[in-house]
Amino acid sequence: MLREQMWYNYSDALETALLQAEDEGKDTGRIRGEVEALHLSASFTYEEDQAVGRMLERMEALPVKADYPYDEPSDLLGIHALQTPEKIRKGALKKESLYGKIHGAWLGRVCGCILGKPVENWTHQAIRALAEAGKNYPMTDYIDRNAAVSSDMGYGSALEEGWFQDRLDGAAPADDDTSYTVLALKILETYGREFTSLDVAEAWLMNLSALNVCTAELAGYRNLLNHVLPPASASFRNPYKEWVGAQIRSDFYGYINPGDPLAAADMAYRDACMTHTRNGIYGAMMAAAMIAQAAVAEGPEEIVMAGLAVIPHTSRLYEEISSVLSWYRMGTGYWEAVERVFSKYPQQVMHHAVHTISNGMLVVIALLYGEGDFTKTIANVVMPGYDTDSNGATAGSVAGMLVGEEGIDPKWCERFQDTLCTTISGDQEVRISGLAERTMRVMKQVYQKNLTETVDET
Repeated sequence: MLREQMWYNYSDALETALLQAEDEGKDTGRIRGEVEALHLSASFTYEEDQAVGRMLERMEALPVKADYPYDEPSDLLGIHALQTPEKIRKGALKKESLYGKIHGAWLGRVCGCILGKPVENWTHQAIRALAEAGKNYPMTDYIDRNAAVSSDMGYGSALEEGWFQDRLDGAAPADDDTSYTVLALKILETYGREFTSLDVAEAWLMNLSALNVCTAELAGYRNLLNHVLPPASASFRNPYKEWVGAQIRSDFYGYINPGDPLAAADMAYRDACMTHTRNGIYGAMMAAAMIAQAAVAEGPEEIVMAGLAVIPHTSRLYEEISSVLSWYRMGTGYWEAVERVFSKYPQQVMHHAVHTISNGMLVVIALLYGEGDFTKTIANVVMPGYDTDSNGATAGSVAGMLVGEEGIDPKWCERFQDTLCTTISGDQEVRISGLAERTMRVMKQVYQKNLTETVDET
């Protein structure tokens, strides 16, 4: 039933919008009572939907308090003015290593997504109990469906899906965390290096079904259909504009800019600003930059520094990722670092469970404490919970780019036999090696100057 489609209605939006407004430093006191007075029916009528939409507009228009301590622009020039590019270490990549890096990044994204998908938004206690039931803790393999059945942990219909060790059936199932990466490849193939946010919008409407998007992406999709174009499409009636959706769409922009985090971040911006603002944009830019730097990096700390360098140093995301980096440098243990995220951004609040900042912190923790080991990195990012498939995919991309295809244990890849299913028109079933080859072709066609300058010829 259409009304039962998750995220189709705005019925869940008001609590999230209040939290989002408070995050942005807005005074919600005058409007909170009116929000609480909106009692929505189970059927959620058209009239109620419109009432919620009008309330979202009012919250968007609330002024920011004068003492708000952060400066968080959503325009690219404003972001550029607050970047710290001097923190990026220059590196070089031998051309003969490039395909292995790109292929490793694609494989890493798929593997991390598969590992995290069955336990998306589970608590870390529940994930540990399930993994221990399969003798897989700390995680070194995909989740065992037999352990899920025997543990009786409420999987329901998920047990019939193909995300478990024994149910991959020669292909990685379709998921938004990997489909968006394929769509970004199509955007570059179609529009080239100078693609615009309007090109991204057109690619979405031509290649992506509305019921395959959610949260900020669905809000943006609605806006595009109603001729609300970027960047307005990101803020109009969109309470999810700082959630993790833009970050999961950004990896490809890192793939095709090896060693150039600034270029990767700028491309991620042109995609992200269609559906996200502020830290929602910054998370996408940070992820793309980290992946680009991973192609030339000596280790995870350097990768994280590149991610920080492309986002405003006056933002909440910069502050929190800097805290994670300082914990690591001071010798704080992995689980103690994770517990600090739990304390500040409790997972039982959905706004935190799917927010860019909390999930970005967990990705960076996983990278730092993974210390360049692919298996350890994706396990580190899934075991805490939160948006586990998204985080697994992002951390997997970074780690896969860092170690290359040869640095990924074959057991992670052999079950899906080089095959990925997607929800993207014309690419519903693709070879992952073919995606890497297409990436190389795009890079050769439109990035030759950048590639020549970046790659060490010796």
